[in-house]
Amino acid sequence: MMTLTEAARFFDNQLFTDSYGIDTFYGQVLAFADSTRSASSATRRILDVSPSVVIPTKRTVTESVSGNKYLVSLKASDFFQGDEIRAKYPILPVYDQYSVRSIDQVLEHRRYYRRLYAPFIC
Repeated sequence: MMTLTEAARFFDNQLFTDSYGIDTFYGQVLAFADSTRSASSATRRILDVSPSVVIPTKRTVTESVSGNKYLVSLKASDFFQGDEIRAKYPILPVYDQYSVRSIDQVLEHRRYYRRLYAPFIC
């Protein structure tokens, strides 16, 4: 017999990756359900996933098909008869205004620009 958790997992049809493109998981993006929307919540969405999904540490995800990037907020859970059946995370779309890099990449980037612009700095 199918449980409610398995039935809810059936609709997880959108593939997400972390910012480095390594870890993947399936989920759903839903509209933010709020009776009084403000400008700040107009583009907010809900990432609905199975309770076993681990959100990446950087709290940024990319939807694989569309390439949309999102910042992930804190978890809210749905329960049925004492069991967690869904995990929901408010997410906010980001329009290519960030980049995720390692510390080595940041330091290399700074060294590159320092060498490039050093002759012009007085």
